[in-house]
Amino acid sequence: MKTLAETMNRLIGPEGIYSSNVTASAASQGAVTRSTFDRLRNGSKIGASAVAIDKLDGVADAFGVKVWQLFVPGMDPRYYVPALAEEGAASDLSADEKRLLNAYRALGKKEQQYLISDAEKYLGNK
Repeated sequence: MKTLAETMNRLIGPEGIYSSNVTASAASQGAVTRSTFDRLRNGSKIGASAVAIDKLDGVADAFGVKVWQLFVPGMDPRYYVPALAEEGAASDLSADEKRLLNAYRALGKKEQQYLISDAEKYLGNK
């Protein structure tokens, strides 16, 4: 649970994707409560490990990552792109496309939707 707590503290806070447990909870669209984020971020305290598996799915979804990424020591899932290797598409993308995909995955869900909306508007104006 220590590794999970460390990862959560990288993802939530001044330098993270979300500024607080409240904003992370809102991003999960009700799937994960603020108190669950509190428990996950305080992994060394009693009760921190009492988190249901489905809540971990909700946490991962809120950050746009896979559940396993939350448990890798020292990894910042915002800058790791596992799906490329899993899908076998890494060789099909240019360096700029990979950079764009990494940047997109580092955004929150709301910001991703804004970016997609802007891109669709841009394509419609051509």
